[in-house]
Amino acid sequence: MEKKYDLFIINLKDRIDRRKHCLNQFKDKTEFGVTFVDAIRHEIGAIGLWQTMREIIKSADNKQLSYVIICEDDHSFTDFYKYEFLESSISNVENLNGDLLLGGLSYFEDAVQISKSFFWVNRFTGFQFAVVFKRFYKRFLALELSDDDNIDIQMRCISDKIFCVYPFISIQAEFGYSDVTKKNEGIGIVNRYFEQSQERFDTLFRLRRYFDDFK
Repeated sequence: MEKKYDLFIINLKDRIDRRKHCLNQFKDKTEFGVTFVDAIRHEIGAIGLWQTMREIIKSADNKQLSYVIICEDDHSFTDFYKYEFLESSISNVENLNGDLLLGGLSYFEDAVQISKSFFWVNRFTGFQFAVVFKRFYKRFLALELSDDDNIDIQMRCISDKIFCVYPFISIQAEFGYSDVTKKNEGIGIVNRYFEQSQERFDTLFRLRRYFDDFK
């Protein structure tokens, strides 16, 4: 298949285990044009990650790309990933003038089901696989973060058009350590976050179907 998606994976040079993990995730995904980006080092991991994201978005803006996919090196595809599913999800969110399309969430505050295959969300964590659309580039680049800010949650300050696919096509792999969020260190913690978020989406999906049938 011809390369369809410009995808950039953020990776610290010395995190060879994570690099190998991500290479394995995309080894049979020929639809992606994969580029590894050396993460900017900062004493606060979240700030270094944000600075690296800014460089990717600056490049996408200069090239006038319609959208770009940013991927963290702990991203893992779920069994629900299909090329056609991602393609239709991107197209649908584009038609809604969306700013972000997320592959999966470890947390969200509020959500509304837009179709059977994606939800609107207003506050989230989970940027390990994110489609960033051109209309959002300038606002993304203009956002300033303090040392205590959470990158993902601050997205709510500059966008009310953030969507997530359903079911999740991406979760975070567990490595027993975190380069960004120290409270997430330890086996099993991150997995539980994603499982709980998926279960909440499942509940909202069932409620929507019930009330649609009821009408």
